[in-house]
Amino acid sequence: MCNRFTAPSVLFALFLMGSVATVTAQGQDANLVWNLKAGEELTLELRQKTDTVTAVEKKLIRVSLEVDADLLWRVLSVDEKGFDILQTVTGMTVKMQLPDKDGTLEYDSRVDENPRGSARTISLALQPLLAAKVRMKMDRRGNVTDVSTELDEEIGAKGQSESLRELFTPDVMSEMLAQVFPVLPGQSQKNWSSSVQRELPLGKVNMKTDYALGAVENGLTAIDVKGQLKLVEQDKAQQRTLRLDSAEIIGSLHFDQDAGRFRKGDVQQTVVAESREQNMLIRTKVTSRLRFVLHD
Repeated sequence: MCNRFTAPSVLFALFLMGSVATVTAQGQDANLVWNLKAGEELTLELRQKTDTVTAVEKKLIRVSLEVDADLLWRVLSVDEKGFDILQTVTGMTVKMQLPDKDGTLEYDSRVDENPRGSARTISLALQPLLAAKVRMKMDRRGNVTDVSTELDEEIGAKGQSESLRELFTPDVMSEMLAQVFPVLPGQSQKNWSSSVQRELPLGKVNMKTDYALGAVENGLTAIDVKGQLKLVEQDKAQQRTLRLDSAEIIGSLHFDQDAGRFRKGDVQQTVVAESREQNMLIRTKVTSRLRFVLHD
């Protein structure tokens, strides 16, 4: 009986030996910092899918939203403080699956030059993002220290420029960027966390995310991601009708220490909440998964 498993056992042992050759101890001598070069161009692919399931009495209502975005980073200059980066959105795809007979709404900025109907509505909403050039300064840990925008004059004439400028501030951009690329830890840190407060329909919530360095495999340092959402404040109306049942964040990121940049990530957030309307209990579960790949 043992002889029958000799060959597979040898192959398995060789596989383990190969794995040991490419894996180092957790967080050993890790010094994770961004290291971009002037003149570099990087492509960031973002893929986010959000599924919402709402239970109203015995009926389930399902809605899904998929957003794919391609961003181009041009590194304009580099100094001791960090990097001067010009960011543009080169393409976006939006797909929304509505319940029952409402069907599917789709829009792709790469192919829909003259969208009509619902696709046109989505196009108009995305136009400011597609037309804006965002110039940001980022230090080597990933903090955004300054942001400026170049807006199309036609967008400004439509009255959308002010709201767009409010979107592209250092604080907002830092928070948006941190959802994809967390601020990196100090040289001796293997565990760190971030915390941010947001206003949601449920009320004011605090989102705390914990990061932990994992193994280094094939040149990529794994970063484990875990987090929670906690309700910190509600007004009286929200207290009567809304309740946060559970919320968690879990996923992993991978950082290329030699190249000095993130390479990929996959993080999922799940929120379950309850509300009451006219003595009717409504239970909603929202699952959002964000994946990214950063290409040289």
